[in-house]
Amino acid sequence: MNKFTKEQLIEKLERRLAVTTHYPDVEEAQLDAQIFKIALAVLTAKPFMYGITDPDGDPHFDEECVGSDAGILQDEVDCLNDEACGGDGPRGVESDEYRVVALYRLPEIE
Repeated sequence: MNKFTKEQLIEKLERRLAVTTHYPDVEEAQLDAQIFKIALAVLTAKPFMYGITDPDGDPHFDEECVGSDAGILQDEVDCLNDEACGGDGPRGVESDEYRVVALYRLPEIE
């Protein structure tokens, strides 16, 4: 399976969206246009905030589990990883199981 960059996907969606404008009276083209707009919104979205994911990939809930700056949460993640492995993971490597992840808002569909 081919891998495409985010930029390639955005460019393709923009071209497809432009084509749909030539068919304003064709319902299928307008349906495609709405789908392309949603996909573009997802691909170009900026993070709403940042959160922490636990070793299982689930959200980590605690007093300082979300924030507007990934750097601030990284300090919390470093502490969680130190606590999870007692300072040392397997073969003396520090654990990096907890991670900071970007959180996004999905576009609202009318």
